[in-house]
Amino acid sequence: MSTNLPKADLQDWLERRQKNLNINSKLTEMTRSNRFHFLAIGKDDNAPLSHTHMEARKLTQETYDLTQRTFQIIPGVDQLGLLLLTRAGNELKRYHPRVYAYYADGWGPRTLPQYSDMTLGQSVPQQILAVDGRTATSAANADVVLALNTPFDGIMMDSTAPSNQFFSSPQNRTYIKQLKQLMDNGYRVSLADVAYSNGADNGFMNELAKQGQLERLTAYNGWNTADNTVGFAICQGILTPQMSKPDAEKLMRIRVIDDWYYQANARRSATAFLESKNQKNAVYLLGPYQKPVHDLALGVCRDLSGRYKFTEKSNFDISFPWNRLFEIDVELKKDKKK
Repeated sequence: MSTNLPKADLQDWLERRQKNLNINSKLTEMTRSNRFHFLAIGKDDNAPLSHTHMEARKLTQETYDLTQRTFQIIPGVDQLGLLLLTRAGNELKRYHPRVYAYYADGWGPRTLPQYSDMTLGQSVPQQILAVDGRTATSAANADVVLALNTPFDGIMMDSTAPSNQFFSSPQNRTYIKQLKQLMDNGYRVSLADVAYSNGADNGFMNELAKQGQLERLTAYNGWNTADNTVGFAICQGILTPQMSKPDAEKLMRIRVIDDWYYQANARRSATAFLESKNQKNAVYLLGPYQKPVHDLALGVCRDLSGRYKFTEKSNFDISFPWNRLFEIDVELKKDKKK
């Protein structure tokens, strides 16, 4: 790094990291003096060999006297707000949800996701604990089954990778059969689709929907990093039974449209369109290309929506809240008439 960056820029970056570490250290001191009931510090996009990982080790050493009941360092950041809100609700009800992590065949819990410094087998129990939950040893003694669709070979790529096609693998079909059996037996299944980063597994989801199992899920998530997805899937699996059926279905449809139709498909088409216009950098600032990109992406999403029973009547629009390609808002309107 020192040979690739100007010294002044590197020094600025290191000073900012040290300032952030000092603040986090002060926050743990406040936790020790009972200023916080529970403190969670997230590790945003990182890797095993990163400053974030090193700083987390330092904080862990400093907080040897704090239990995980009051302080945790959790992989990921974007899901922390919902984790803490779910924890607050659970504490008010004195509820300790039991979550069973059920992995697809292959590397499963040994998978080291992109943007993470922990394997799923290490990080998933941490997120369950963050909601004041308990890790169940089987589906039979769980309140919710956290189903994790992981890459068979443990290698995670972005959902826009050429390999993410609408063809199911033997692993996909076996796992869908297993999930169907769980749901047939009355278990609530919340699916964390983490075979790819930043979007759904096309082959798996296509087969799941064609077999009529998508709409039977309690919850679905397949967005951004694996840690973000897992955290939301845990929370949504716990909270869905407290929602009305229409609200729960609406949330599911939004996630499917966003994480599957847009992130894994429309985003790829939109990126290709911008590249064809020699506007590769416009993915970060759409500017005058927002309307043509919107029309293209919405067309892809609506086409996919019409192919599957769960979303075939959905009437929706999308928008780009940050004027870039990576995030969309999905606005569901009154369903289409048959």
